[in-house]
Amino acid sequence: MPCTFTATTPVEYVPYDFEGYIDSFKNYFGQYTFFDEWKQFWLEIFHKEDEKVKSYVKASPNSNPIMQSTEEDYEMFHIEHETDYGTFTFHFNVEAMHTIKETMQVPVGVINRVHIYIDPDTPYIEEKLKDQRLPYFVRMAGIEKSFICADGNKRVKARIEKGETDLKGYIFWPQHVQRIFFIPLELCFYMFLQELNHMRTNQIENPSEANVLRTTQMHLLANARR
Repeated sequence: MPCTFTATTPVEYVPYDFEGYIDSFKNYFGQYTFFDEWKQFWLEIFHKEDEKVKSYVKASPNSNPIMQSTEEDYEMFHIEHETDYGTFTFHFNVEAMHTIKETMQVPVGVINRVHIYIDPDTPYIEEKLKDQRLPYFVRMAGIEKSFICADGNKRVKARIEKGETDLKGYIFWPQHVQRIFFIPLELCFYMFLQELNHMRTNQIENPSEANVLRTTQMHLLANARR
């Protein structure tokens, strides 16, 4: 997971098999000489952040980041990324996204409904058609839909039920996500999924080892230190 919580329930730690998940990509990248080093690079990051989650749960067994906030009606959204190695839950800090939208000038775009994940339990509320606030879409990698609706699910559901196929909203790209997660481990896993997507795209365009390696954080950080 490795943790889950809601606005009113404390953080619960649940293990996730990061090593097994990374090894599942050997079919794509196992032939490259950098695979084992790349795997260890990410495992060290995941295990370090995983320990922080465990420490948080131990230090604050009846709390979560929202409960510790002084703000009332704090908004969040979560989505479960289910794999053969566990379920990893992303918790989106919608309140932080409001600020990021303004300070980072998050662009407005149009996305076809087939590419948007909305909460399947979202009810249809016809009154939401009158709500002209734009929803928040987050670019994702490694999940079935390319974008998730982190804020405005009821508005999007109402428009889809009305028959709209193209939805306008603020689009949060990877460069906008630094502060949208409550748990740092979730940002790390988000970036890992993005990296996998870039590696696979580069591999399809040009399968040379150097071409695939250059898209990895491991390579970029190593060169930045020179």
